[in-house]
Amino acid sequence: MRITSQMIVDNALRNIEQSFQRLSRLQGQLSSGKRITKSSDDPAGTSRALSYKSAQSALNKYQDNTNNALGWTQMSDSTLGDVSAALTKAREIAVQASNGTLTDDDRMQLVGEVQQLFDQVLQAGNNKIDNRYIFAGHKTTTEPFTAGGASGYTYNGDAGQIASEIEPGSMLVMNVPGSQGISAALDALWSLRNALGSGDQTSVGTSIQQLGSAQDAVLQDQGSMGGRVNRLETTQARLKSTQETTAHLLSNTEDADITSVITDLAAQQNAYQAALIAASRSVPQSLVNYMQ
Repeated sequence: MRITSQMIVDNALRNIEQSFQRLSRLQGQLSSGKRITKSSDDPAGTSRALSYKSAQSALNKYQDNTNNALGWTQMSDSTLGDVSAALTKAREIAVQASNGTLTDDDRMQLVGEVQQLFDQVLQAGNNKIDNRYIFAGHKTTTEPFTAGGASGYTYNGDAGQIASEIEPGSMLVMNVPGSQGISAALDALWSLRNALGSGDQTSVGTSIQQLGSAQDAVLQDQGSMGGRVNRLETTQARLKSTQETTAHLLSNTEDADITSVITDLAAQQNAYQAALIAASRSVPQSLVNYMQ
């Protein structure tokens, strides 16, 4: 086959173009830090990278849900511990009052102490996180406990359970409604307050039993919260580990080895210059100058 001048020129230009494309690709990798800058660089790698990014998005959602639920359950657990402590103090007062040796002034002082405990528990029942009441059931924007009435308070929430997906297909109920342990605590405290106020020793004795039952209910709620806290902490650690593994896989797939890129870039710059020099021997000098 006869090699014409045009064929020589075309071949020289093709070599320059290919060398320039490789040089441009390496410069793009160096500036972006990514081995894959467009899907054509590595179609299979691009597909894997998209899969890893999708997994990261899902993991971030589950981690957010877990963090939110953990904050909610930890506050619930702590609050229920405070309520239990108030009931313990109230039982001590009830036992003290049951001996029948108190004066009227003594009894009225104890009434004031029990009233303070009642107020503390009612306030604890209105604790909230992120502007949501944690003991209101589904009615998280409604203050669950208000003072007043024959029973000393009104519960404005419901018995709804709030569930959050913390892993694929894994739901966790992160609340206990105030209609359970906290309401039982308020009922027992109000009964003791009234018994002390009336001087009814029989009712004071009954209040001791009621306080014990209320504390059992609170401890049951608290135990449930404690178990959920443990589960959430375990899930949180597992999600973090999976996030780190996924990030590592994504990095291995799409990130460039900068040291290798710098080495390849230097070599490609030399190759490009060599292609230009070679072309200068077969392509009119004016065209070479234009391309430079």
